[in-house]
Amino acid sequence: MSETVIGNKEELIDEFLDKLILFDLINNVEPQKVEFSVAQQLLTEKVNKFRIWGRRLGLNNIFFFENQEITATPLINSITNLRSLIRTSSAKVESFMIKKKNPKNGEIEYVTEYDMYIKSPNHTNYVEKEILELLDLQQVFLDEVVEFIKYINKLDILEKKIVYHHYLKSEVDPITTIQIKYINWCSLATVYRMRDKAVTNLYYDLMGI
Repeated sequence: MSETVIGNKEELIDEFLDKLILFDLINNVEPQKVEFSVAQQLLTEKVNKFRIWGRRLGLNNIFFFENQEITATPLINSITNLRSLIRTSSAKVESFMIKKKNPKNGEIEYVTEYDMYIKSPNHTNYVEKEILELLDLQQVFLDEVVEFIKYINKLDILEKKIVYHHYLKSEVDPITTIQIKYINWCSLATVYRMRDKAVTNLYYDLMGI
């Protein structure tokens, strides 16, 4: 008797899950293990993009390994400082010429006027819209860097060493050099396994998987 009940329960549960899938309430796709090469390509592309962004801000070195943590302090500071640069730039833009009558001689003259202020609580001029959009994008830029650093620092200390020296520092080292100089108590095969695990975990974090 009890076996029949169990069987019926199992059938009901299967039917329940089938209906959840039918109504698109759950995802029936099993998570796939990512290939290491795919994970490494994402990490490399991301780091290269950070380097390009850093150079455009006048920075040669982006990432540092300090007190067992990966940092990007120069890049974060540069992005943060853009906020005041953007805000103070609003007084320098959007001028226009208008005709005005000179009260002294009655002649019509062209006078330069500047549009820098909010005209009413419900109206924002063109310049202010541009400034607000720049500030929004500056925050997106900052969040991107901070999030990347956060995920890197979730790795254990040996994985961080490997990722920093093999991917992040300005002149990266091959895995063989890293094993000899920084993790010489592990075999080379173990260091490769740690690298693969670290890069794969970073991929899942960065992709939100």
